[in-house]
Amino acid sequence: MKRLLVLSLIFAFCGALSVPPRVITSKRTHLVDLSQKSKNGHFKHVYQDYYEEGVMIGSQYRVGFWILDTASVKMTVATCPGNNTDEQNKQLNCFNPKKSKSYASVDQSTGVDYIMPFALSYVNMSQEFSLIPYGDVDRNMNGMIGMNWPLGQITKTTPPFSTNMLGHFGNKMFSLAFSLTGCQSFLRFGDLLPGPECDNSKIHYVPVTSKANWQFAMDGFEFGPVRHFSKSQAVVASATGYIGMPKKDLTKMMKFIDAPWNATVGAYVTACKRTDLPDFRVLVDGATLVIPPSQYLYRQRPLPPYGSNQCVVNFEDSAANGFGASWYFGHPLMASYCVNFDFDGATIGFSPNSIDTESNCIGE
Repeated sequence: MKRLLVLSLIFAFCGALSVPPRVITSKRTHLVDLSQKSKNGHFKHVYQDYYEEGVMIGSQYRVGFWILDTASVKMTVATCPGNNTDEQNKQLNCFNPKKSKSYASVDQSTGVDYIMPFALSYVNMSQEFSLIPYGDVDRNMNGMIGMNWPLGQITKTTPPFSTNMLGHFGNKMFSLAFSLTGCQSFLRFGDLLPGPECDNSKIHYVPVTSKANWQFAMDGFEFGPVRHFSKSQAVVASATGYIGMPKKDLTKMMKFIDAPWNATVGAYVTACKRTDLPDFRVLVDGATLVIPPSQYLYRQRPLPPYGSNQCVVNFEDSAANGFGASWYFGHPLMASYCVNFDFDGATIGFSPNSIDTESNCIGE
């Protein structure tokens, strides 16, 4: 019976027609202080600093929010604490499989259920996901949605979310960007994000160099007088607020701008109101990607106490995370460029980003 239910979920929407691309806009706020450090001991950007996607799940259409992660292929769902009452669980962003009549267990830590993105109510699909403890990602988030390349046998029943979702669109691609203020994010399945804010007339495509990640080749970088011209590999990682790089390059850059490491905060720190910081210039395949100080200095959330004029620099040692490349680019890149991820063409596209929504972050 369990297998029959799983199979019925898999095939319920296999005949879905191709649907038109649509831009999904998410308001991102800076309101709640959660854990101040990641597992590696570095400063942790609050969950709203990543792209969050609203999804309804299960027969009761439990509403939740997931972090979109271009460096992962798995979908994870936070389950409600087992000793909670129904009333307590209603206050949490969590999923109770026992309350969903359409849920089918695959094994102890894996299940299948219907999911539907908020803004794509015409896309209702069955999806396999891993169950994780509540609070494993963040207390205000339901889990992670992976949009990486699906390599190997990732799932046992349905395709991974990236394959499953993009199967509803004519083009197997998606695009992602943040507003210049960092307070709104924009996602589009099946197409580029529209202009003129995303200047697609100037889009620069680079080939994917490894389908283990959204990975591309770098030819070097410039940061004021600090320069390094050599071949290296970089990954686009939407679920991090940092740009990661080799420690030797990071040390030179932070010395140049006099941004010391603050062990208490777990980050490099400098004055928020500085006007003398250089652009960070990344050389890729005959083009230069420019990330301005407004994106690599975390001015959206100055460090306490109020009025300290101290902000986190969004650079870190890439050895602190296991992305498999010596460089990775998170939030600062996607607030500087609208980034297109094309599975069919095996390319990553960068369009200059001028999205200015004049939307202020709550809690600033």
